[in-house]
Amino acid sequence: MRTLLVALAVSMSVAQPAAAQTFIDAERDGLVALASAPPADNSLAGTADLEAVFIVEALRTPELAREAALDGDMPPLDWARRALGPGYDPARQPAAFALFEAVRADMTRTVDVIKARGPQRARPHQRDPRVRPSLSIEGHGTNSWPSGRAAATRVWADVLADLFPERANSLRAAASRSAQLRVIGGVHYPTDLIAGFRLADVFLERLHANPLYQCRLAAAREGRVGSNC
Repeated sequence: MRTLLVALAVSMSVAQPAAAQTFIDAERDGLVALASAPPADNSLAGTADLEAVFIVEALRTPELAREAALDGDMPPLDWARRALGPGYDPARQPAAFALFEAVRADMTRTVDVIKARGPQRARPHQRDPRVRPSLSIEGHGTNSWPSGRAAATRVWADVLADLFPERANSLRAAASRSAQLRVIGGVHYPTDLIAGFRLADVFLERLHANPLYQCRLAAAREGRVGSNC
């Protein structure tokens, strides 16, 4: 009987999936504590921010509006494929894209925590109904600070550049464009982007100092998932 119970316990432990590896935790790694406050609405910077949104809206063409909507709705994996170009695909480079997905998940959790627990800022059209966004923010919450898309795409681009350095310039250009499109689309202020870039830079600093990430990165470059890390 005892032998049967031991055997059952072992089989159950083997059957359980391994816990997902995480590299960055917003609380543990101090990212929440580093969150700064946005400019006050009635400050010079806050007023200039809103004026910039109106200026960009006045210059927004139908083509730019469509580009902003397409980019805003694009899932991370599709964004990565587009930014990398032909020849890069999870079917061809599964280890690389598995690492990308792991970091993406960490970044999503980080943005969610900071948006929920950090400083709050109304989006431009909530602050002034004259602002007419050209893309939907459904499911993205009402806190404009920082720009999660600006932060996330900078991190995505940097991780993909670690994996595919030959595409680094085009990846970072794509991330910059995605951030700009958030202002063009009328759902963020310019300083939201700056705050997003700062968040991404701190995230990346912590990420590159993480031994687990470096182990997984080395394995992915060799085509291995890095399960022994």
